[in-house]
Order: sequence, then structure tokens, then C-alpha cells
Amino acid sequence: MIKIFLIGWFGAGNVGDEAILLTELLAIRNRIKGARFYILSFDKEKTKKLTGEISEVERIIELGAKKRFFRSDFRGLLSAFKNSDAVVIGGGGIFQDLYNYYPVPFFTLMALMARLFRKLLVLHAVGIGPLNKLISRRLCRTAAGLAHMISVRDFESKELLKEIGVNKEIHAAADPVFLLRDLLGEKIERLMDRHKTGKERPTVGICIQNLLSWSRDNKQALAAALDALARERNTRLVFIPFGVYPDGWFRKEDTEPIDVIASKELAGLLKSEHSIMTSHTTPEETMAVIGGLDLVISMRLHGIIMGLSMGVPVLALTYADESKISNLMKRVGREEDVFHVNDLDAEKLLSRLKAVLARNDEFKRDLREKVIHLKREAEKSFELLSGRLSLSPH
Repeated sequence: MIKIFLIGWFGAGNVGDEAILLTELLAIRNRIKGARFYILSFDKEKTKKLTGEISEVERIIELGAKKRFFRSDFRGLLSAFKNSDAVVIGGGGIFQDLYNYYPVPFFTLMALMARLFRKLLVLHAVGIGPLNKLISRRLCRTAAGLAHMISVRDFESKELLKEIGVNKEIHAAADPVFLLRDLLGEKIERLMDRHKTGKERPTVGICIQNLLSWSRDNKQALAAALDALARERNTRLVFIPFGVYPDGWFRKEDTEPIDVIASKELAGLLKSEHSIMTSHTTPEETMAVIGGLDLVISMRLHGIIMGLSMGVPVLALTYADESKISNLMKRVGREEDVFHVNDLDAEKLLSRLKAVLARNDEFKRDLREKVIHLKREAEKSFELLSGRLSLSPH
């Protein structure tokens, strides 16, 4: 029996990271019989609810986020390092300093702890970059240098690791969440039936965020395009928040989640009918809702990944300084469906939205083989991971 300590942005309130955790648990369990899991979580109760049906989860260790840091279970953290056989850090974009400064030093510290306790250390399906600060690049190089095995979610992450001086084998794969639909099996179909809204009108899902600044003029351009689409194509507009956590530094903890706030801000600029999913949904429920859409417009990477996985055409919105979304859309041959929120043109955006809706079946056929390939790449990363975890000694 192998005990695996999973470390990522789990329990932090991002639907994408919760989907990664769920995928990792299911995929590893399927490959390594008798595996047991410790999970580092920023909200123990949320993670317990997410993983309640997975009996192989042995312990969830809470690390208080932001203002709650000093209420963390430090004893449990040390115990998990001591009693585990392997530490898996990832996946997700955890080595970056674009949105805030603390992920790189935090996950580097976790890598150091794993090696201090002489554990097998794997960086699994991680996203690397942007790394704008010299200290971030050095710390990331240190963490990668400590790992016994590294897999990354895209080729650009591999190239950046090489650029900062990581001289070891790096496996370029794909995001784990590409596997989630298949791992869930019939459960996702049941959830889709539950969330069916009828297909009398095309439905467009919008995943919006304000992690970086983009101007009111650009938000008005997006709203104008959405209004025109609703008017000309009779579409329903549904906002799907992925960041379901409050901004704990600057607002009280009982305020609305950040992506709900962002959704309401954009919705306030709309003239057309719309709805906002304000309840906290699980990754499975979010994927089921997305599966019933005709189009996904997303600033969240995992909104795009879920759309692609469910066979729903996607249009990506991203910041000029961001790379992960552009990297993925390039990989599926859809660079023309990427728009920068710092420079939006309502007419160009509307034209592309109408084209995607009008040629919906063609877009689905075109993307199908590319998504199958990405699933194979994600599968390969788990085969490598399970093979490495099965090796002893490390």
C-alpha cells in the first residue's frame, strides 16, 4: 500500500483546481490498487465534501489561506510528510507570479519539505509561468531540480523550465481535467439530465474574472457583443463563475465570490436577459452545465477545457500578459478564437461569435480529434506518474 500526499490549490475555491484534484484521485486510484491519499487543503470541509465518495482519502490536512494561515494544522502537515511514501505537487498553474507573488515560494517550500523527509517528489502536470521576477525563476528552478519526475501541461512550460536552467527530463503532457468526463462515466450523464434547460434557444455560457485589470471600455465592448448576439440569434446568456472564493485580503470573508462579483459587474452592462449561477457547484456539476451549452466564452482555462471535453465550441478571452489560454487554443488550432480583453472590438467579437454558433457542428467535428489527442497526452502523464510511484526505492 502506497501513501501519496497530494499538494495543489485544493480547497481554495477554484472550480478548476477542484476538478484537477478529483481527476488525480480517480485516475491514480484506477492505476494503483491500494493507494491511499493525504490531501493538503485550504478548506478542509470543502475538500471533504468533494472527496466524500472516495474511500481511499485517508486524511485531509488544512492549511489556512491568507488571514487564517496561523490556524493551520502544522502538526498534521508534518505528519503527512513523515508518513507518506510520495509527494505529488500539481497539477495546475502553480509556478507563476502573474496574479500574486506567493505561489512560487510556497510550492518550492513544499518541494523542499518533501526532500527533507526523503520522499519521492513528483511535479505533475504543472503549468509554469509567467515568471516575471528573478527570484521566482530561481525558486522554480530549485523546485524542479528537487523533483524525481516532472510533467507539465503544455510545451511552453517545458521550454520555460529549460530556459531557466532545468537540465533534466521533462514530460510535456496535457491538463488532467481532459480526463474527468471519462472518469466520471455515467455520473456526468445523470447530472446533465438534471441540469437540462430545454433547447428551444441557443445557450451561451460566460466564465468571467477580474484577476488582472481590464478597462470598463473593454467590458462594455464585450457586453455590446453579447447583447447583439442575444438580439440577433435569440441566445440565452448564463454566467458560470469558476472563482468561488472571496477576496480575503481586502474584503470581509462573507462577501460574494470573486467571479460572481465579476459576473455581476459585466451583467450590469447588459440590456439582454441573463442569469448568474451564484450557488457553489462541484466540478462535476459545472462540467454538466457546460455540456448542455452551445458555446462557451471563457477567461478561465478550465472553462475552456471543460467545454472542449464536453464537445462544446469555445471562444477564449485572455489578458495580454497571460499565456496558458493562448497556449491551449494554439494546441487545438484555434488561435483565431482568442481575444485579448485589453483590446476588444465589439464588431469583430460579434462576427466571430455568430460564425461559431452558425457552424457549431463543423467546429465540434474539427475539435474532436484534437481533444482525443489531448486526452491521450493526459493519460500518458498518469501512466508515467503511476509507473514512477510504483518504483521502489525512489
